[in-house]
Amino acid sequence: MWDGVVEELQALGHPAATVDQRGHGRSDKPDHGYDMARVADDAAAVVEALGWSRPVVVGQSWGGNVVIELAHRHPELVAGVVAVDGGTIELARPFPEWEACGAAMRPPPTTGTPLADLEQMLRGLHPDWPESGIAGMLANWEVRADGTVAPWLTLERHLLILRG
Repeated sequence: MWDGVVEELQALGHPAATVDQRGHGRSDKPDHGYDMARVADDAAAVVEALGWSRPVVVGQSWGGNVVIELAHRHPELVAGVVAVDGGTIELARPFPEWEACGAAMRPPPTTGTPLADLEQMLRGLHPDWPESGIAGMLANWEVRADGTVAPWLTLERHLLILRG
């Protein structure tokens, strides 16, 4: 989703990279470690491995929370934070119990959807997005041999993130 942004930044001479957080994309998908401290430490390890001196870090959706926690836990590593909205749920709305929160923030079921149908849906929702944006969104799903998709981030792991 961010590949086009990275290309533009690099063309302007700025070092930039994208990261698949645990459970997302092609990263590891352990059954644990989705708490905010752990994923912020994962992000710190990436900054250190890249050898960058105090970059501005950007996160979208859950990643926005992660970069804020990264700056809180490791202020010496980052110069600034950009947190980008990523959902359609009004997060200021209180949830009296976990079940109501989990139900409201559960992603729509897409497992078994033909890739072409998913792509058409995304184009309909975001007609102004460039090809790189659509391709970036599609990278959130694994394409199976039969042409259907399954999200890289399982529902169980999504709910672990919500519980954070």
